[in-house]
Amino acid sequence: MTRGGSPSRTIGQTLERLRRVGLGERMLKTAFAAGLAYWLGLQLPHAQSPFLAPIAAILVMQLTIADSVVSALQRFFGVLLGAPLALVVGAVFGVNPLTIALVVLVAFAIGARLSFNAQGLPQIAVTALLVMLVGAPHVGYALNRIAETAIGGAVGLLVNALVAPPSYLPRAEAKVSAFAEALANGLDRLANDIERGLTIEAADARLEEFRAIAVEGDVDTAIAQAEASLRYNYFHRGAQPAIERWASFGRTLSHTERQARSVVRSIRDLVATVPESPAWLRQGEHGGACSAALRANAAVIRAAVAIVGNPDNSAAVSRFHESVATARSRQANLAGIGVTQPNEASQMSWLALGAVVAGLDRMTEDLAACVTSVGVTSSATIGRPNAPSKKQSAGDERNRDRRAP
Repeated sequence: MTRGGSPSRTIGQTLERLRRVGLGERMLKTAFAAGLAYWLGLQLPHAQSPFLAPIAAILVMQLTIADSVVSALQRFFGVLLGAPLALVVGAVFGVNPLTIALVVLVAFAIGARLSFNAQGLPQIAVTALLVMLVGAPHVGYALNRIAETAIGGAVGLLVNALVAPPSYLPRAEAKVSAFAEALANGLDRLANDIERGLTIEAADARLEEFRAIAVEGDVDTAIAQAEASLRYNYFHRGAQPAIERWASFGRTLSHTERQARSVVRSIRDLVATVPESPAWLRQGEHGGACSAALRANAAVIRAAVAIVGNPDNSAAVSRFHESVATARSRQANLAGIGVTQPNEASQMSWLALGAVVAGLDRMTEDLAACVTSVGVTSSATIGRPNAPSKKQSAGDERNRDRRAP
């Protein structure tokens, strides 16, 4: 056995030490690409200092391969357009402050017309200025600048694609999982507040919590970056099914957050208006039906995270089925309380109960549909109880009460 361990382990330990001082894979790749681009630039005929080659390689090294492709193309075409522009303006009008301003203005107009992004837009103007001011301007200098940029862009793109190509799928998974856990924790905390006796202050705190979750979650950005990182990514092409699952789940969680916020708002408005909480919002004889329904939906969210992360885990699939069945049973129990307490339920209480049950039901339906859509299970009615819906009975009872003289 060698004292230093295997080469792969040694390399891994070295990379970990470099990461601790801020030198990650992307920085190491960028340095390598810059050096390689400069060396290749030196091989050009009459090359003296091919400075555009390493500069282009550095600028093309973007967060994703797809971004690198866009950057490389825009910089190459920027040089291709900027060099002739400088040659024409310099030959006709010479080099002076007015022609410099004219070249820059025309260059930006061309870039905007071609829809260059913020990084590619200045390339035409920068190239034109280099040719006019440094190359004094002549065709040989312009051609060398074009060749250098092409070399640098190609090197940066290839190094980014072939050497530890970036994948932001793990980051997206962590972001979506954290968002889901925050939603589940928020529902659990609301259940705790109800069990202790919900106050308007506690309800306001829960409402603000869910609003903060929506802002801080920002799963759309993480998913978009992960999807972009897999484009043109040969070594991570097998991750496409996973990103599709997490993207679908992230969108569903955004809907779930809105439904949860609606549930909290309905309960908060009821607590702020009605002097005494109705039976369905208390513990007492009904065993905390509302808090139980909230906790059941939190369990569905957590079970969905497990199954989206590992759809081949049969135990996770079973837990998800069980959690959805339990949630639907708890929702039916919650809706049934209003039927057994018709005299206690004011119109506002009925409306709040209906909004809460509908919101919880919608969360469950969305999560079950998401799991179905990503191919984890073929059942669109996961855990659906066979008994008649008490929620429908509650709705019928409300209608009878309203028709009564």
